[in-house]
Amino acid sequence: MQKTLTFCLLFLLATHWSSAQNTNPLYAQTSEMANQMVQYDADKGSIMRFYATSNPMEFRGPVSGYNSPERRQRLLGLINANLKQLESIDFDKMNINGKVDYLLFKRNLEDEQYQLQAEQKTTIRLSNICPFRITFIRSSSPVTGAKA
Repeated sequence: MQKTLTFCLLFLLATHWSSAQNTNPLYAQTSEMANQMVQYDADKGSIMRFYATSNPMEFRGPVSGYNSPERRQRLLGLINANLKQLESIDFDKMNINGKVDYLLFKRNLEDEQYQLQAEQKTTIRLSNICPFRITFIRSSSPVTGAKA
């Protein structure tokens, strides 16, 4: 009888402790922005891997290094789409975690957009100085040299 009573008491305490552990909003790890930020990182990673120019792990950090014109346009399109999504979100209805994520995410998007646009301007200036340009052509057949 005493063992059963002790077991029931421990079970009730454990149940109460586990349910009380999840109700505190202080420990909530997500905000309203979590899904959009995760999706952006996944999309950016896909673009960086598909249009790889050098280091396959460079997509993990800020946009740096050489970006091909195609990759730059795809990244700018992704950033513009995410900035447009941010405009449709009601900032005032978010909790404090969502507001912080919103502001930091928007700042990061605008910073990456500025860096890519500056790189694009530099590329245009350099193409005016240098009359030649290396063009990479994707083809399904192998490229053969001229016959001698």
